[in-house]
Amino acid sequence: MTRHTYLDTEYHPDRRTIGGLLELAITDGSGNTYFAVNAAMDQDAARAHPWLRDNVWPHLPTRAGELDLAHPDVKTPEQIRDDLTAWFTATPGDEPAELYAYYGARDEVNLQMLFDSDWNNNHRQIPMHVNDLRTLRTLAGMPDMPPRPADHHHPVADAQWAKLAHEHISRRLPTKYLSRETCLHPDCSRDYDPSGTITGYWMSYANVGRVCDNHQPYGRHLSDHYPTQRGGRGNHTITCSCGHSTSAAAWSGEAAAAWAVHLAGA
Repeated sequence: MTRHTYLDTEYHPDRRTIGGLLELAITDGSGNTYFAVNAAMDQDAARAHPWLRDNVWPHLPTRAGELDLAHPDVKTPEQIRDDLTAWFTATPGDEPAELYAYYGARDEVNLQMLFDSDWNNNHRQIPMHVNDLRTLRTLAGMPDMPPRPADHHHPVADAQWAKLAHEHISRRLPTKYLSRETCLHPDCSRDYDPSGTITGYWMSYANVGRVCDNHQPYGRHLSDHYPTQRGGRGNHTITCSCGHSTSAAAWSGEAAAAWAVHLAGA
């Protein structure tokens, strides 16, 4: 079974080196959690940044206004790297974990910086990309999210919240991508393998409302104007083999989500 992991980091937005990383937390579906504060952070820059000074610095382990380097949570980047390797490889096998984060691009960069931004330094079980929960939320139709914890901006609390957010979003997604799924059509319960069913530009549309071969949506482009297809706006007809069709002249995330709902309720 794939291990789902949830990452949050706090960092200085203008420091794109390891000194910009303040702290990091990661948890998994079983609640196993790792947390560390970066001993090599640029403390002066962190204290000088108004948002970090108000929201992050107060919960860091400090002594006399300086980072307490003797605190057990404060570790060198090398220690954090080794700890994370042990944490990711605690699960038997060599399949990479699935990594999730909310607005997670910079979190992934911060994680990889601990390994010198060189995938050759990573164990196979350490993921090389992040699944962005904000993107999944869009695909799910922008549902309201679980309330943030009182200690929001502490990475442990935020990583645990990301786990809740993923569970919340997953219940509302029309499909889980690139895995065997059950057809969404209420008259059909067949499992199918969605990979490769629709290729090219239509893959992004197919991802939103995938169903089995008997109820598979497909697109017919009417103008052969591929740039409009790339941009998400064009003159298309989307048809389900159950007989339903819709125009996607102004296709958008909202329209795609509405079409997925139509398929599920057809």
